[in-house]
Amino acid sequence: MVALLQVFHVKDQMHPYAVFALYGIYIYCFLDFLLPCLAALGRALGMGLEPQFHKPYRSASLQDFWGRRWNLMASAVLRPAVYVPVRAGLGAPAGVLATFLVSGLMHEVIAYDITFRLPTGQLTAFFLLHGASVCTEKWCARRWPEYTRLPRVVGTPLVVLFVVGTALWLFFPPLFGDGMDDRFIAEFNALLASLVDAGGTLLQLAGI
Repeated sequence: MVALLQVFHVKDQMHPYAVFALYGIYIYCFLDFLLPCLAALGRALGMGLEPQFHKPYRSASLQDFWGRRWNLMASAVLRPAVYVPVRAGLGAPAGVLATFLVSGLMHEVIAYDITFRLPTGQLTAFFLLHGASVCTEKWCARRWPEYTRLPRVVGTPLVVLFVVGTALWLFFPPLFGDGMDDRFIAEFNALLASLVDAGGTLLQLAGI
């Protein structure tokens, strides 16, 4: 993560999509480091915390990615709250689209809280696109099962390319575009400096 921060200092010489891709890698690495630490703390306190990610880079399909590997807590909340009741009344495709719509709107609110900029609709479009893609994937699997069961060596790269490509197009620009990335980097550097200072102070107090 520290190495990625150093790369960001020369981001002005890089293509915007390359910068967004690095941000995506950084966010995943940060979460992959933070969440196990929180889980370990929970175990020390006698609380069991379920994993939030399960090797999303090994997803064999979009259904696999969104349903069983990425942000499992959100899936566990949205499935009974949105998908199940909508599916009961309007069918499975409507349930899928409604779930992704709610997820997109939630991300718009989160982005507004972070950036203080009015929503652009790109985050909602990202999730609706993936919802429609999941529905299409399921329909094709029923219609042509013999052709849609791709081996993992083929399916996984296709899923990764689709997720990354659509994220570069719709997900990252409203979060990191128009100078917001500089603000985030400055705030993170300030936080990191504060943590280093606090650690140094604790070591001095401990006489180390």
